[in-house]
Amino acid sequence: MTETFLSKILIPSVTPFDALQRFGKLGSFFYPQSITWREEPYPTQWPKVITAHVMTGLLFYASLHLTWVGFQQIISYEKDPDFSDNTGLTGLVFIIGHCSVIAAATASTFYGVNASSISLGFRQLQKICRSTNYEKSWTPKLDQLGLYLHSLLGTIIFAPVSLTLINLLYPINDPSYFILRSVPILPAWGKTILRAVSIPLFGWQISVMNMGTILILCNVAVMFHDSLTISSNLNFTQETNYLVKYRQLQIVSVTMNQGFFYVIPVGLGCSFVCSVASAYVVIKFFSVVPLATLTPAVAIMSSLVGMSHVGLDLLGNIGTRSANFVRYFGFRRGREPYWRRKLRSYSNIGFRVGQFTTLGKKVRVNFLSNLLYYTATALISSGGNSTY
Repeated sequence: MTETFLSKILIPSVTPFDALQRFGKLGSFFYPQSITWREEPYPTQWPKVITAHVMTGLLFYASLHLTWVGFQQIISYEKDPDFSDNTGLTGLVFIIGHCSVIAAATASTFYGVNASSISLGFRQLQKICRSTNYEKSWTPKLDQLGLYLHSLLGTIIFAPVSLTLINLLYPINDPSYFILRSVPILPAWGKTILRAVSIPLFGWQISVMNMGTILILCNVAVMFHDSLTISSNLNFTQETNYLVKYRQLQIVSVTMNQGFFYVIPVGLGCSFVCSVASAYVVIKFFSVVPLATLTPAVAIMSSLVGMSHVGLDLLGNIGTRSANFVRYFGFRRGREPYWRRKLRSYSNIGFRVGQFTTLGKKVRVNFLSNLLYYTATALISSGGNSTY
């Protein structure tokens, strides 16, 4: 009887592709985003995407304003009294919020500009993966990557709600305060109401953009890995098909790199700063402030550490997999002059960090080691005091 009952229980699929499908529904719950994520992604039509473009403009203005406020604090001799408190938590919240806004504004802006390139690249990558049954190869099981990506969906819902409740229960000068304080025409009660409305609204857009970027890039990395997997016992026709597929992957990687040209470097930099600041807040203020106020910092730190452990490892190993792919066919066909010349044009595939470098297999180790180093340095330099 127990076996019959257990056999009737349907375990929902928690694969990376399912997480992306559910993100598409969740991200467009209130208003459509620049890219509509269904079975295949497509740019959202213009009348439906106006709200998303308005939110992008507001995020871009907020990022510029917060950057100016932070720059003033760096170069000014007399510090802003609004940043001064007994614990220094205001400055840390400002840093976390500022970096989150910059990353979200960058992603939202370039998703709107490069929606066609990203959608086209993703669709072409899906077509290439259909030969290896990408969607069907993920069976309904507790996949580690799928579980992590589904946890990001919970973060998207949890972040704006928790930020709103914490701001009501434990008021603090969050980044919205520094934006609205420079508007003299609004009375104090008007600014309070506007902050109460803007915090969940902007928190939602920021969470959708930042967590969505992780979801999209992880799915892209999984499809690249799946496409670069070589079957055993290949014949001549199958080898030719694999080499044609690799050439297609090279074209898709160029398209995807153009779409994420600024998103990846800005996102990595902001993620690192947010991770250090969040870890510092959780460790340093664990016994100083109410535990409820630390929940957003714990959620941010967990999401970004998971991103560095899982997502960066996938993206960084694409280059290694592609090099092994070319090396394998070099051993099999390298003796033939035609194939030797042809394989020379098969350069490694990888995701670029803007104009700087390509993500390599050591990116995860470098990210986590620097995170530990700078967090420990900040804790040691602050000593036993709870001031920033």
